[in-house]
Parts: sequence; C-alpha cells; structure tokens
Amino acid sequence: MGSRTTCVNQAPKPSPSHLPSLLLCALAVVCGLTIIYALLRPWLATRGDRVPQVQADISGIQVALGAYKAHFGHYPTGASSSVMRALTGDNPAKQVFIELGPRRTSWQGDLLDPWGTPYKIYSSGDEFLIRSAGKNKVFESTRDKGCDDVFGG
Repeated sequence: MGSRTTCVNQAPKPSPSHLPSLLLCALAVVCGLTIIYALLRPWLATRGDRVPQVQADISGIQVALGAYKAHFGHYPTGASSSVMRALTGDNPAKQVFIELGPRRTSWQGDLLDPWGTPYKIYSSGDEFLIRSAGKNKVFESTRDKGCDDVFGG
C-alpha cells in the first residue's frame, strides 16, 4: 500500500523581518501600561486611610514648632498660614524648620491635609493645637456626633 501523508496544521512561524515590529508593539503596550499606572498611582494611594498621613503631618509640625521655640524662645504667632510661613523660613533668622512640597501647600502658604483642607494651628503662647478637618473637610465641634476632625499638639 502506498504511504499516506498527513497534514498537520501548524501556526506559521514569524519571519525574522517581523520580529522588530512585534518587539516594538510589546514595548509600546508595556510603556502604555506603565504610564497609566503612574497616572493612577496617586489617586489609588489616596483611596485608603489618610489618618496616618495626618498624624505624620501633625508630628512634623510639632517637631518644627519645638525647634522654632528652641531657636527663638517662643512659638510663632498669628493665623495658621503665618505660623507655617514662619516655619518654612519667613522668620527673622530665615531659618527653615519644615520643608513642604508645592502640592502640599495652599496659595496662602498653609499646609494642606490629605483631603486638601488647610491645617489649623491654634496657639496660646505656651501651647499649641494642630487640627485637620478630616474627610468631610469641615471643622466641627468635638461634641458633634459625626466629628471626624483629627487633633494633635
């Protein structure tokens, strides 16, 4: 009997001339995904609990206020924006006590909490209180049932 040949369907092998095109496409996909991740990363990072960031900010302000008092003998005075400007170098010695990134400050010089609301700094001369309005961005009385403000000082 005669021999029979069976055809097996095989995928065509890419020719060597198509490999650079395939590599460029793969590279474009990877770059596109990387760009999308980089754009979404800040948004994804802020979706979680922001209270630890507030606590870290308050601790940083406390350290800066303590250093200011050690240098000048008193805490800076005035509204919160004046206090923050004094801590960032607008003081008689031009001494910087805290570094703030441009995205973390308002146009008035206030440090913004993670929800975009300026921190409030209250001072009695000998003591101070630092306050974030919290997630709802409203400074509330601590007696209010839904108060989500964060305090330190």
